[in-house]
Parts: sequence; C-alpha cells; structure tokens
Amino acid sequence: MASWRTPDSLYPYGCPRVGDRAFGATLKGLDKHRCVDCSDIVTGVPPKSFGYEHLGGPYYINLARQVKFNSPRTDIDNDRTQAEKEYIEKYAWRIGDVPLRALADHAPVNYV
Repeated sequence: MASWRTPDSLYPYGCPRVGDRAFGATLKGLDKHRCVDCSDIVTGVPPKSFGYEHLGGPYYINLARQVKFNSPRTDIDNDRTQAEKEYIEKYAWRIGDVPLRALADHAPVNYV
C-alpha cells in the first residue's frame, strides 16, 4: 500500500520481509523505520535467500526492554541467545506459555 500512495514515514512493527530490492526502490524518499522485538521470529521470514529484504535499519528492543537503533549484528545475536536461554528456564515449561521466545516476542503486547 505504501508504494501506491507514498506516506512521509513507514513504521512497521514485527513485520516480515515484504519485498525485494525493486519494491524497496519504489519507496525512495520515504523515512523508513522498523521495530523488532528481541527474538521475534516473524521478522526473519521469508529468508533473504528468497530475494526479500527489510526496509530501513531496525529499532531493536533488547532483552532489557531498551530500544537500540541499528545495533551490531553480533550484539543482537548475543542478546537473542541470552533471551532464549532465560525464556526456556522461566517460561517455556509452564502450561499456557508458548514453548519458544521467538513466538512469544511476536505478540503485540511486547511492542507496546
């Protein structure tokens, strides 16, 4: 929709990769932001190998619930590893909780 009638800014939350490089080119001049909650699995699909890309650098919500812009990949990977470990220890085994942090982190409440 943003490519039909270009807004000033785009703020997707927990969004998958939605287009290829050509699609991204249709959004020139658009102020692009994207929010990623820690281990949110949806933000990693479809795979890059399919030709899909994200638009703009991420505002990454880390394990400590701090928002960091364009964190280094190694920092994100280390944070996600720690988050997954803590989730397994505290929540994954409980009845009513999802078994993986990657699924839990896509819940809208975590983006509030």
